[in-house]
Amino acid sequence: MNWPIALVSQSADIPLGETVELVDVFGHIAREHAAGIYRLAFRLSGSDADAQDLAQETFLRAWRGIRSFRGESRVRTWLIRILVNVAGEKARRKRMVRLTEEAGDRGRGDPGEDMARRDLVRRVLGAVHALPRRQREAMLLRVRGELSYRDIGEVMGIRPAVVKLHLVAARKRLAAKFGREIEDWGLGKR
Repeated sequence: MNWPIALVSQSADIPLGETVELVDVFGHIAREHAAGIYRLAFRLSGSDADAQDLAQETFLRAWRGIRSFRGESRVRTWLIRILVNVAGEKARRKRMVRLTEEAGDRGRGDPGEDMARRDLVRRVLGAVHALPRRQREAMLLRVRGELSYRDIGEVMGIRPAVVKLHLVAARKRLAAKFGREIEDWGLGKR
């Protein structure tokens, strides 16, 4: 994926006096993190096109804000925080839950089963998206982003112990609605 580098070369935000060093540093950041940011964007959005848009917007905002990066967190954490913000803004604008491609592609040939599976995925994703914001973010970063408690804490600006509390509360809410099935869906304790 070379599009983040293209963002750098096409950005109108690069002042004429910009040093090559800053462009080189950002190019290195983009090359190093592009695949991981795209994967997380795909897990959050469930769509290749949306994931590309989210990742591109993430790198664009990172480029615009590179001078404000204070180094208080890892670059990866900073990029993930930007991505989570971008994804949240996009979700608020759309106000709809999309099925993940993998959920729609798991059909076994029986249209009735496919429809029931899609309905279940819609209900589960709807319930996850209905969680309070901090619980939802923690759950999505843990389950779909496959981040550690420490990494989630860095992204959310909270301690790992608080991440665990948000996840426990989210799992309790989901278990109250769906029972023990949440374990089968990968939403249980991990």
